[in-house]
Amino acid sequence: MNTEFNTYFLSALHDAKIADIRKKYPSRKGFSVRQHVEIEKGLETDVLVKKKGAKTTFFEMITLPVLPDKQDKIEKLRQIAKRKNYDFRLIAIAKPIEPSIEIEWLNEALLGYFVENQQDAIDSMANNAVYKDLETDIQSLKIADENSSAYVNGNVSVNFNSGVHAEIGEEEMTSHHFPFQGKLLLNLQKRKIEEAEVIIDSFV
Repeated sequence: MNTEFNTYFLSALHDAKIADIRKKYPSRKGFSVRQHVEIEKGLETDVLVKKKGAKTTFFEMITLPVLPDKQDKIEKLRQIAKRKNYDFRLIAIAKPIEPSIEIEWLNEALLGYFVENQQDAIDSMANNAVYKDLETDIQSLKIADENSSAYVNGNVSVNFNSGVHAEIGEEEMTSHHFPFQGKLLLNLQKRKIEEAEVIIDSFV
């Protein structure tokens, strides 16, 4: 989950919580619901609910886990509420969690697959291509009884001969990183790739 979506998602949850407060304390029943109210100089609360003849309530939204600076603010608001004989409520908002899938042997097995199958897209660029390293990002994993399927993105590092250095008379090796994507059929028990449909982007 990227940072932009994460921020948008938390903002949407924040707005939804405020909407819930407005439903619980409707203006038709004499309640006043205000956002970002300065309680003391330099100190705001997220929502302030007031009604004549009823206790004023501070609402503060917290995103878990609570960072130290937020903890300090919460304690200050709590003390102010206690001093003023107000109610103080905390509303927790959980960050969206991005699932992480890792298969410890997959990179080594997939690198072996590239070596054995020698991807034409890369081999056509130079002779003696040598696959050096590989990183994968598993997008999804479907587990069956014997064989499981995984959709992956990643990058493969390849060294290949770029010619002979004129001054020293030795071959020059250059390194390139190529992105790839594809579907893998995995045997999780035997720790091997049964089949693979992988496309390497060599135009980078």
